[in-house]
Amino acid sequence: MAARIDRVEKEFILVTAAEGSSAARVQALGRTLTCTFKAASRDCVRFVLPKGEPSYFKTWETVSVYFDFRGQGFVFETTVRKVDKGILELAYPESMYRGLSRRWPRVSPPTDLSVDIILPDGSLRLACPVSREYVEVDLPESRGGLRADSLADLILSFKDKAEAMADESRVTMFREGRGPLGFGEELISTFGRALFVPSFASGLPMVDPYPEGRVLTKPELESQEPGSLADKSAQLEAFLGEEGLLHDAALWCPVRYYRYTIGIVHLSTRRGSRRAFDYRALDFAWDFSSLLAWFLKRHGYFDHGEVKAAPRRGALVDASTTGMLVGLGAGQPRLKPGVKLNLLVGLNSIHYECLGRVARRFEQDGRSYYGLALEGLEEEVLSALSQGLYGAKAQTIAGLGG
Repeated sequence: MAARIDRVEKEFILVTAAEGSSAARVQALGRTLTCTFKAASRDCVRFVLPKGEPSYFKTWETVSVYFDFRGQGFVFETTVRKVDKGILELAYPESMYRGLSRRWPRVSPPTDLSVDIILPDGSLRLACPVSREYVEVDLPESRGGLRADSLADLILSFKDKAEAMADESRVTMFREGRGPLGFGEELISTFGRALFVPSFASGLPMVDPYPEGRVLTKPELESQEPGSLADKSAQLEAFLGEEGLLHDAALWCPVRYYRYTIGIVHLSTRRGSRRAFDYRALDFAWDFSSLLAWFLKRHGYFDHGEVKAAPRRGALVDASTTGMLVGLGAGQPRLKPGVKLNLLVGLNSIHYECLGRVARRFEQDGRSYYGLALEGLEEEVLSALSQGLYGAKAQTIAGLGG
């Protein structure tokens, strides 16, 4: 994780690096050069260019500088002030960061670089609600004490454990014309997250304790755009009010199948019940719903023939040989951190297949952005990608940290 350093330490590091003539990697789009620190002042940083090299950089061009200092990697971004007589002069950087773990930095992608995200639900056309979230349908690591030897064992163990923690429990599947009934099921199906009310006296949770996002919170629903499903606060209050007349606590957990919500797991305690009802009930319902989806996939519950790939062209923001930052527009599935995807990386009219793992996700201006860690690229692909991003000399400077 990169950490920004303060002004005084930044000055010390740059001046000391110049006094020691430290090596640095200076990069612009498609060009990379190993230079040597020469001097650092409060208005500029100067580097010595390698002898016999052509002028790689242009005045006022944005460049990134990577260097090692006392065993740690540092990076800053700034602009070129001038290139003259073997000296590269850069504007003094406003900020600098330490602790970069990646060997190669991400830079603006060349125009001939593209990436297609391939999701394995392309041929599915289910008569089920489409969720905002996309999930993998794999055997989950957490089993919640449920028996997973067979689908029958899973159902029986669910009933046994549910009876021990709730007064009422049921599993509703959306099939053969049965879709969401009422506002609550519609809300859960659309968001692909659980509606959890640990106490109808206190209402919905204010925060979601799960890093990957499992629970619909009160602030999140209140912040939705006017006219959206979650904006129908009167309907939500009416739904919770009706349920609160009968129950002390309740939860509705979606059964998620790629982009679809194929069912709902419901647990609740009756009014006056003395049963404890907390996040352990939600963990149990979440584990069961994940296992159920996996068994349904395994047994061909939604088998419509071979599931074909569904490529979605991502908008590349930046790229390196180990990862990419990719944007997907509104209406595209929201990919959770940790999800693994098949990618089709295009470069110079040649396409390469590899795996990508969602390392992080953030939302901005109506788009979802994903930091994808690349896995499984062959050496020749890495070489071509490195040259396309960093220039012809990228291989000769691979030993410089950063």
